[in-house]
Amino acid sequence: MMLCTILLPRVIYHGFSEKENEDWTCIKKFFLKPVTIFCLNLLSYVIFLGLFSYLMVVSFNPTFSVIEIIICVWVFTLVLEEIRQCISSDSKGILKQLKLYLKDAWNKLDIITIILFLVGICLRLINNDQCFEAARVILCLDLVAFYVRLLHIFVVSSSLGPKLVMLRKMILKDLIPFMVIVLVFVLAYSVATEAILYPNTELSVKLLYQLPRKAYWHMYGELFLEDIEGSSSCTDNPDEYGTNNELRCPSTVGRYVAPVSLGIYMLFTNVLLLNILIAMFSNTFNNIEQRSYSYWCLQRYQLIYEYYSRPFLPPPLIVFVHLYRLGRWLKYKMMSNEEQVSNEEENIFKYNIKRKPSKKITRREKSIAKQCLQMHENERTKLQTSIQKLERRLETIENKLGQHLNRINYR
Repeated sequence: MMLCTILLPRVIYHGFSEKENEDWTCIKKFFLKPVTIFCLNLLSYVIFLGLFSYLMVVSFNPTFSVIEIIICVWVFTLVLEEIRQCISSDSKGILKQLKLYLKDAWNKLDIITIILFLVGICLRLINNDQCFEAARVILCLDLVAFYVRLLHIFVVSSSLGPKLVMLRKMILKDLIPFMVIVLVFVLAYSVATEAILYPNTELSVKLLYQLPRKAYWHMYGELFLEDIEGSSSCTDNPDEYGTNNELRCPSTVGRYVAPVSLGIYMLFTNVLLLNILIAMFSNTFNNIEQRSYSYWCLQRYQLIYEYYSRPFLPPPLIVFVHLYRLGRWLKYKMMSNEEQVSNEEENIFKYNIKRKPSKKITRREKSIAKQCLQMHENERTKLQTSIQKLERRLETIENKLGQHLNRINYR
């Protein structure tokens, strides 16, 4: 605001001098740099997470607050930015643009966060206590997804960026397929032990919830031995355990058979299956670690390209840039066909890279190319020197071995 207060009167009434024009060009280039846009968006996103966290922890009430309205407006600007990213792709046709947009996993996560937020707000508007509590749960899950989206900033790090690739591949290619195998063991053990411990249980929602619960927590060391062996307080009266007031006592046979089944189940899940999963994770880690620099270079290129085409204002101020570009698009559509051809633009909603590179960029590219060639030449020279030293050492060793053999034969 202070910068606008200082510069705006000069622009309107007096304009810039030649030196001030150069300064203004430098300021413009600074704010259009991808690193500047990235930092501004990061700062804006951290503020958004702080406001959202404050809302859910402190001031989420049946009546709308000012912070909640600000967050709704903020999310609306995020939706506009996602729409801009979708329609600014180089593909022609809405379906192709949407397909290209969904190839990025971060865009899929953005869609999930927006959908969860919309569902939470819709439930929030219903005047019902149960809907209000459901809205609280959904918005808290949405807040978790927004926090996960913050992992995107670690792409700039050469050490942490490839770790995100490891996490994604470990989850999608290792953990999720492996959970299918674990699910078979969990269901087999839970159904069998439930039938032995509590025979002829009445079918209910509670039964469907209790079946896999114990078997799942057994894998993390929660054994429930007191409930299985019947040492905790329990009852055999159906009227009492049917109303969830008391636990049902296990059968006499189940008190001896279930612990043995538990030991076998723990042997397979904790010792065998979990170690196989760890081995799969280690294999994925090693494969990506060998090419971590290549992964990071690709991530860095995608990040720079993304923020090069983004508006320089972060959300929620980004809405002014969208309105400006929408005005340009409407003006373009109102032109005649001849004027559209003469003023044709590739995509108004995308900041395009200039076709003709500047002399400064060309000189920079040549300088980097020379440095790379010089670096390769130095490495080749070092390698040749190392080979020559190794050859001389081999010749020396060969001569010494010949001398020792001659001495042995002489003796």
